[in-house]
Amino acid sequence: MNNNFSNQLLLCPVCKENLIKDTSNKTYKCKSNHTYDIAKEGYVNLLISNQKRSKNPGDSKEMVLARIDFLSKGYYKKLSDKINEKIVQYLNKHYRDKVNIMDLGCGEGYYLINLKNYMDEKNINANYYGMDVSKEAVKYAGKTNKDCVWAVGNNFNIPTSDKSMDCILSVFSPIDIDECNRVLKDDGIFIRVLPRTNHLIELRNIIYSEVHLNEKIYKASDEDNEYVEESNVTFEIELNNEEILSLLKMTPHYWKSTPENKEKLDSYESLVITIDMRIGVFQKKIDN
Repeated sequence: MNNNFSNQLLLCPVCKENLIKDTSNKTYKCKSNHTYDIAKEGYVNLLISNQKRSKNPGDSKEMVLARIDFLSKGYYKKLSDKINEKIVQYLNKHYRDKVNIMDLGCGEGYYLINLKNYMDEKNINANYYGMDVSKEAVKYAGKTNKDCVWAVGNNFNIPTSDKSMDCILSVFSPIDIDECNRVLKDDGIFIRVLPRTNHLIELRNIIYSEVHLNEKIYKASDEDNEYVEESNVTFEIELNNEEILSLLKMTPHYWKSTPENKEKLDSYESLVITIDMRIGVFQKKIDN
């Protein structure tokens, strides 16, 4: 293998060996010669067939486009800004020359790209990895930003090395805490963002006949993490008819609501909607 190849933190999803990037920037390859092409958009597909639950898992192109349209208008910027502040706050406590950050369930890259821009302004040196099971989402992320490593992959079989990440971010994405612990460095941080009770409550009241107000509480599922703190981010946004539909399409509620209830929602010219999130901060305990 060419000695000029540059080592990466990505792992082959088949044999779990380190992947090495070709100097031509066209492929990744492991020592067992499993090869993964880098798409023209700049991402690599590390989702193998036995990790798929469907032919095209994850968010559809329609959902991705709806989210791109909605997020481009800045409605979730307050949430993104708060996430950035929390990550920098905790990384500063464990300063390293260069940190590795992974966004699990990165979608089209909104939160990771915002984080990179924020950290660049503060002259914090980092490598950024974004991973999502949706090829459509990662394809867009790769086209949008060439400075992050983008991969199609499975959150329950993360194709990265043990103890390789200083920070893992998960915004609304399902995760496996054991996998997160595996790839987190000792004293690494895990930022998890989940909806609170009143998130999108006005929209849900329209499309559902009965709304269940379950408060999601997350604690570490084992003794390997310290639950450090949580921050609530709550604000209101006013959307026009087209934006209401974009918001609905980028959530699981779109597929759960009936055509009649979607039509009812479409009758609203505008709607004030509550955004209600919790940012949980976990820290991995240092091995003794």
